[in-house]
Amino acid sequence: MDAIDRMIRTVRDRSLFRREDALLLALSGGPDSTCLLHMLVRIRDAWGLRLSAFHVNHGLRDDESDEDERFVRDDCARLGVPFRSARVPIRAAEKAAGLSLQERARGLRAAALIGAMKEEKADRIVTGHNRDDRVETVLYHLFRGSGPRGLAGIPHRSGPFVRPLLDLPRAAIEEWLAREGIPSRVDRTNLRAVYDRNRIRLELIPAAERLLGRSVAGPIAWSAEILAEVDDYLRREAERWIERRGVVSPEGAVQAPAGLLAEAHPALGAEILRRLAALGAGGEGTRIRRGTTRRLLALAAAERDGSLRIPGGLTARVEGDRLFFVTTAAPSAPYEMDVEIDRPVPLPDGRTLLCRIETLPEGMGERGEPEPGESAAALSARLDADRAAFPLLVRNRRPGDRFRPLGAPGGRKLQDLFTDRKVPRHARDDVPLLVDREGILWAAGVEIADRARLTRSTTKILTVAILPVPNDT
Repeated sequence: MDAIDRMIRTVRDRSLFRREDALLLALSGGPDSTCLLHMLVRIRDAWGLRLSAFHVNHGLRDDESDEDERFVRDDCARLGVPFRSARVPIRAAEKAAGLSLQERARGLRAAALIGAMKEEKADRIVTGHNRDDRVETVLYHLFRGSGPRGLAGIPHRSGPFVRPLLDLPRAAIEEWLAREGIPSRVDRTNLRAVYDRNRIRLELIPAAERLLGRSVAGPIAWSAEILAEVDDYLRREAERWIERRGVVSPEGAVQAPAGLLAEAHPALGAEILRRLAALGAGGEGTRIRRGTTRRLLALAAAERDGSLRIPGGLTARVEGDRLFFVTTAAPSAPYEMDVEIDRPVPLPDGRTLLCRIETLPEGMGERGEPEPGESAAALSARLDADRAAFPLLVRNRRPGDRFRPLGAPGGRKLQDLFTDRKVPRHARDDVPLLVDREGILWAAGVEIADRARLTRSTTKILTVAILPVPNDT
C-alpha cells in the first residue's frame, strides 16, 4: 500500500478529520511535515479541504532557522496554501521556567498553534508525527517511569491536534519524498546525541535491533496502541464515576465521596484523582505522579480530616466524608459592600449578587407558607421584603455571627450551622451573607433567616441570587 493510501486509511479509521474540514498544518520544513503538506494537497480537492499552514521560528539555529522558514513559505506558495509564521524565542523563557529547551519549545509551539487555529477558524491542527516518534516517546517515558498514558506514547489525537502520519515509519516517509522528488530541510541538531530523545533514536534503538536481530519499532508501536486502549478505558470509567456522583457542586466546588474513592481499584482511583484535579484547576491539565495519587488515595481512606498540596496550585482536603480540590490560596479577606435593588454587586470571588423586589398581585399570599428549609441548598432565595430592615449589605462571616435559621426554635451560631450543613471549612469565608440592620437575612446556599420567611400576608418578595462567574470563552 502506498504511503498516501496508508495516511488516508489512518484518517478514516481514527476519524481524524472529515471532508470539507479546515485544517491548520504545523510545518517545520523537515521530512515529516513536508510529507504531510504534500499528501494533504494531493487530496485537498477530492476531500474539499481548506488548508492553511503555520510555522514557528524559535531562532535556535540562527541563519538555518530563517532558511527553514523561507523554505516552508516558498513551498506553501507553490502549492497554493496560505502561510503564516511567528517568531517565538525561548532561550530566556525556558531557563526561567525550569524546563528543558525541547520541553519549553514544544509548549510554546502548541500555544502559538492554538492561537493561530482560533484566528484561522480551523477545525483541527495537523502535525507530522510518525511511528518512530511514537516509539521514541514510549521509550523516553519508560525510562523516566510512567503509566499507561505515558507508555502509549503520542496519540493519534489530543485536543485539537491530529496526527495522520502516526502509523507510518520514518523510512516510509523519506522513501515517498524521494520517489516523488520532493525536497525537505534537515535539522542537524537531530543528528547529534545530545538530548535523551536523540540518544534513544540514534543509539538505543539501533543497539536493541543489533542485539535482538530484528526490528523493534513495530512491536513497541503495537504495545503502545494496546496501552492507549487501556488508558482510554480508564478515562471513560473515571468520567462515568465522576458524572454519577455529581462531584461539581452548584457553586463550582470540586468534591467526591472519600470512602467510595478509596474503595475504587487503584488504577481507576488514580485516573479519577487526575480528572478531579483538572476540574479543580479550571479544566487545565495538571501532572500528578503515582506517588501523589497514592498519598491522595491514602488520605481518602484515612477516615480523618487532612490535606495535601498537589501540583497545579491545588490543595486536596478531606473533611468528614468528602474529598475537596481547592485552589491553594491565602484565606479570604473580610469584605462588606452596599446592596441596592436591581444593581449587580460584584463579589471578590468573581460571582455576582443581585437583588430584586416583586410585588405580588392581591390574594397571591394565600398560597401558604413555604416548607422550612426549602431554600437551604440553593444559590437563590425568596424573602419577605417588608420584613427586611433596609439598607442591605453583603459581606462574609465575622467572629460571633448568629441568626435564627428558617424553622429553628431560636438563634444559632453561624459556625454551628455551617458544621451541621457540612459547609467545608475551607469554603466558609467565601459564603456571601446578605445582611440588614438586624443581622443576617441569608447565608448563600445554606439558609434564610426565619424572620424573613414568606407568609400568607407577604405582599412583596425580595429575590436574591448569586450568579456564577461569567464564561469568557
